[in-house]
Amino acid sequence: MRRPREPLQVRLAGELADLLAAISHDVVGSTGGLRVLSELLAEDVAAGDAEESAAVLVRGVRTLDDRVGALRAMHRLAEESPAEVDLRHVAREAAGDAGVPHDRVEGPATLACVRSDALRAAIAAILVNAQTHGEGVRALVLQADDEWMWVHVGDRGAGIAAARRAAVLRPFTTYREGGDGNGLALARRVAHLHEGALEIDDDGVWLGLPRA
Repeated sequence: MRRPREPLQVRLAGELADLLAAISHDVVGSTGGLRVLSELLAEDVAAGDAEESAAVLVRGVRTLDDRVGALRAMHRLAEESPAEVDLRHVAREAAGDAGVPHDRVEGPATLACVRSDALRAAIAAILVNAQTHGEGVRALVLQADDEWMWVHVGDRGAGIAAARRAAVLRPFTTYREGGDGNGLALARRVAHLHEGALEIDDDGVWLGLPRA
């Protein structure tokens, strides 16, 4: 994995732009739809048949609430203070969160000063993505050299098409039914908070952290 070319502030500014675009699209679209549903519900109430409209309205409100909650969770990642931890321990905890056996974690114990809860959430999100969209986790490997430490997650599927790799790192972008499009976006956010990077290639997803 190479060191990112863009300065940290540039990458975080790009993330903010993506988040604002996601907020604008989702909130404007959701509120417009909810307004129409509320008008239909009022008509159905008057006609004595409001059950179906009410159910659709509730689903719309829940979807909007989920979107706002996801954005708030991404924002809170930056509030954690870095501390020295063993990356292998963090990866094993993340594996447990994602339902992946602990013994799937390969690699040596590696001490690093990181936001451990945020990193754990990022690794778990990548693992869940591999299980949900990649036909299962093939590898969870920790590697390190003099400049970088990284977590590699490989899946058993065909991988993410090259033309879609940039898009799937944006919030709420998914090409699979049932996905929320936030897992890899959250992982990228965590990588950038550590002045690292999230990359996708034919072999899987790489979360890289520069050594201090």
